[in-house]
Amino acid sequence: MSTWDTTFHRLLALVPNEPGDAFVYGVYGNTLDLIVRVCRSSVGQDAGSLFVHIDSIALELQFIDVEVANNLAWDGLRPVIDSPHMRCLCIVHGGPEYHDFVVAKRILCSVLHCAQLTWALESGKLQFGSRWYTENYVTSADILLVPTEHTIDGIMITLNITKQAE
Repeated sequence: MSTWDTTFHRLLALVPNEPGDAFVYGVYGNTLDLIVRVCRSSVGQDAGSLFVHIDSIALELQFIDVEVANNLAWDGLRPVIDSPHMRCLCIVHGGPEYHDFVVAKRILCSVLHCAQLTWALESGKLQFGSRWYTENYVTSADILLVPTEHTIDGIMITLNITKQAE
């Protein structure tokens, strides 16, 4: 079992056994947050799989340390994201005034360069956004619609990926 898979199952074990949304948060800094929507309680029933009573799962990652984000084993996260219960993988930040914004932007640039997380982008589950304004998340669909090349007056130009991320 991968490190991600082990961590994911340990976090799921912390989810309360009652209907509603459950939040498992990390501490300030480099965090992994799990938001689980439980559809029904398993009290008095055979609990079975961890996923039996789960409607959807969202995984939020927030980084203040660029090196942690750069050295993360992203591909190890793929089985977790590919789970049918996984709604999204979101790279979150506090806002442009915080250092975690710089790290989130760097991850987005690497996605636009097809250097990492291309499988998450193609799955439609990748999102970027402010922890406080979830209605403004940039989704996989938004990212895939951004053209990198344009023709102006018959001349093909390629846009700077970093500028597009901004």
